[in-house]
Amino acid sequence: MNRSLLFRRLFTSLAVTLFIALFSFLFAGCNGGQHPVGDAADGDNAEGELEEGLQGGAHGEGFDPYGYPRNARRETPEDTDAVDADNNGDDPSQDQREPEPTPQAAHAAPSAPRVYFANLNGNAVDVLDTGTYSFIAHVGVGQKPRGVALTPDRRLLFVSNSASASMTVVDAASLQVTATIALPAGSSPYGIAFTPDGASAYVANFITAGSVFVIDVATKTIKANIPASGSTIHVAVSPDGTRAFATNIAGNSLMVIDTLTNTVIATVPLTNADAVATSTNGRWIYVTTDVLADTGKLTILDGVTYAVVQTVPVGNLPVALAASRDGRFLFVANAGSTFVSQFSTRTNTLIRTVPSAQGIQALTYVQR
Repeated sequence: MNRSLLFRRLFTSLAVTLFIALFSFLFAGCNGGQHPVGDAADGDNAEGELEEGLQGGAHGEGFDPYGYPRNARRETPEDTDAVDADNNGDDPSQDQREPEPTPQAAHAAPSAPRVYFANLNGNAVDVLDTGTYSFIAHVGVGQKPRGVALTPDRRLLFVSNSASASMTVVDAASLQVTATIALPAGSSPYGIAFTPDGASAYVANFITAGSVFVIDVATKTIKANIPASGSTIHVAVSPDGTRAFATNIAGNSLMVIDTLTNTVIATVPLTNADAVATSTNGRWIYVTTDVLADTGKLTILDGVTYAVVQTVPVGNLPVALAASRDGRFLFVANAGSTFVSQFSTRTNTLIRTVPSAQGIQALTYVQR
């Protein structure tokens, strides 16, 4: 395994702080006019800001890639193709929309979205309030946390502790640790993804042989440990919850897992595969590849046949992906370059590159 990749991933705090301020300003003016590949509407209102962090979630039908209910998006009169919410053929602007579900008091939603940072050297998760852009909590977890992901209902935060072979579970409302899940000795958990129903968490095991743990969210126990052909690093789950996709950066492949049987049903050769995400309708799978080359790539696969349909050059060390809430845009963090790449998921083409600090490791799109 090329250790230079691991060393480069240690750049977090300074790059994150600078990029939040920079990209919040730049992205405010972004108008693309594309509609999502999945189920959202056309329009020029991006309705959000791109924030850095390791906030995860399921790619589900009822929830967006970061755990928010999809019907929470409210179209504005400026949207050119608004959705007819009640399907009665009338003016969509007159529809009475379902309000966003009100969380129970014990799990009251914060007044502004939060971003959760895996503090690798501090053995903690740092919590940023995006309303004030101030850190509000420093939650101690295990050693060398790498992945952070919210359950689809946003109640629990799962943290992968790469140097202590464990997972930490944090209550997202109180920010208190509620459980620690012990993994087999020698494990090095990394990326995390949930099934849309929140029943299972798929966790990449970043060891030489590689594997994917399947964790029962309710019981906090391991349901399966799926062998891999090399160091697994990131995981995504299909919108319908039937497939999980795990990247093997050293095994040069993408594993396709049947989530009903928790068995590998396909292996797609991809050089130094790293970050992975799916489109909101499951039509496309996006994987960053060639991450150890001078110029990395975004590789686009058919979501049904798993055939490679397109490769697009990006920057050096493309180690993270994030989608906008409506699925219209996909962003690539190029840790070895000084820009973030923005793509249209409608046309699968590069829209622009956004200047950034070098060393960007992760991205999260925060809804406003």
